[in-house]
Amino acid sequence: MKRLLGNFELKILAVLAAVIFWFLIIGTENSFYTLPEEIEVKAFNVPEEFVVVDDLENVKLRLKLNTQEAIKNIHAEDFDAYIDLKDVSEGEHDIGVSVSSKNSEVSVLKIEPSSIKVKIEKKAEKEVPIVQKIEGDVKEGYVVKSIDFVEEKAILKGSKKALNNLNEVSLVISLNSEGQDIKQIYPLKVFDEEGEELSNILVDPKEIEVEIKIAPQAGQKIVGVQPSIIGTPPENIWIKSINVEPSVIVVSGDPEKINAIEFVPTEEIRVDNLTESHSYTVQLSGIPEGVSVESGNRVTVSVEVEKYATEASSINRKTVNVPIVIMRFRTDQNNKSVSPPSVTLVVEGAEDVLNKLSSKLTATLDISDYENEKNEVKIKLGSNHFDFPDGVTMVNVNPPEVKVSW
Repeated sequence: MKRLLGNFELKILAVLAAVIFWFLIIGTENSFYTLPEEIEVKAFNVPEEFVVVDDLENVKLRLKLNTQEAIKNIHAEDFDAYIDLKDVSEGEHDIGVSVSSKNSEVSVLKIEPSSIKVKIEKKAEKEVPIVQKIEGDVKEGYVVKSIDFVEEKAILKGSKKALNNLNEVSLVISLNSEGQDIKQIYPLKVFDEEGEELSNILVDPKEIEVEIKIAPQAGQKIVGVQPSIIGTPPENIWIKSINVEPSVIVVSGDPEKINAIEFVPTEEIRVDNLTESHSYTVQLSGIPEGVSVESGNRVTVSVEVEKYATEASSINRKTVNVPIVIMRFRTDQNNKSVSPPSVTLVVEGAEDVLNKLSSKLTATLDISDYENEKNEVKIKLGSNHFDFPDGVTMVNVNPPEVKVSW
């Protein structure tokens, strides 16, 4: 008897350990798990003439794990919750929810709630306009030039209650940095006021073909206007000044073409017989194809003349309108501009030399060494800014200085 009762405490502990171990084994083989995510319930076999009025309620699932490792491989996407509405009639119904599982390591023990209320109505229809909804963007430096599709309206099908608040259907166009024209099928979708897609509304057609024209982004640039003065006034007359209104214009179009434009010339203005100051309304010329002028292509050129001091004066003068061109600048000065964009230059020299004075004469500036907080500088113009042929002397330049900003 003493031998049987010897080490009694140890024997009791051994029995308790065995019982606990047995429960652990049973628990391991029959673990239970509540899926934290709710599962959306979908309606199947809805009769053609009916529609589900409201969004269906979601359900929660209580699962049984066939193995302890199964918990590592459970995902909400493994389960489909649905109600079968075959042979359903109009009105309110309490329909049982079924769940199918794609995961063989678990079983569905409980669905909460096990049934949901469903309101069924006869399907209504409503015609609404198609409105573009663009997501994403085209390639940098490009823009959407046009979006064309044949259909203008679509038919929405759903409950009267839902259709009352819907006045359009969205043509959802997804862009992904395209740099060329697109011809593609895009879906039509219905969204509520919060931007959420409505799954209980049918759209006819579901998708349409769309043609999208994509073109390089039109750039803009401010450039000066250069009047094209041809000929020489009578011997006792010289041109004192030439003014243009507007003196600058905004050109837009192909970025490569407008970047190459420093100034835009006018059509020729002949001054051979000019004895008095006169204003001319003339057209701009030499504008490349694909480039347009924002303010129109006509400007006013005012030519001011003056008689020499004496009829017998042997002084030969010539007046030209000279555009300002910035020849050298830093990278951070790319967005440079000059005001005014051109100046009136009066020069003297031998008649044969003045006659050969190039109509392409420019005032060239170097701003690469200028730097200040305002990003602008005033430059006084002198003979060094002009490439004069030998024998030509500068008499006057108006205005005597220009302002450069960047």
